[in-house]
Amino acid sequence: QVIAKAFSLHRDIYETDDALVVVADVPGARRDDIELRVDEGILTISARPTHDRPEDALHREFELATFHRQFRLSDAVDTERIGADLKHGVLRVRLPKTERMRPRTIPVERG
Repeated sequence: QVIAKAFSLHRDIYETDDALVVVADVPGARRDDIELRVDEGILTISARPTHDRPEDALHREFELATFHRQFRLSDAVDTERIGADLKHGVLRVRLPKTERMRPRTIPVERG
C-alpha cells in the first residue's frame, strides 16, 4: 500500500525594487497541477504532481509527493497583480509591491 506524502515547499524569496519574488521547487508538477490562492491576506501554494502509470503494475512504490506552503502577505503586496510562471519544475511567483511601497526619488525644488 502506498501512502501519499505531503512536503513543505522549498523556496527562496528575494526582493526587487517593485516586487517580492518567491522561487519554489515543484519537481514533476505541470501548470495544471499547481494551485495559487490568495484569501484574507494568505497566499497558498499547492502542487499535486501527476504522472502516467499503467493500472496493471505488479508492484507499486513510486508516488509523487504533494507540496503545500502558506505565506501571510503584508499590505505592501498588491494582491490583484500577483503572477506566476513555471519552467522546468521551478515555480516563480511575483508579488508586486503597492505603489506606495515602491522606492521613488523625490526631486529637490529650487527655493
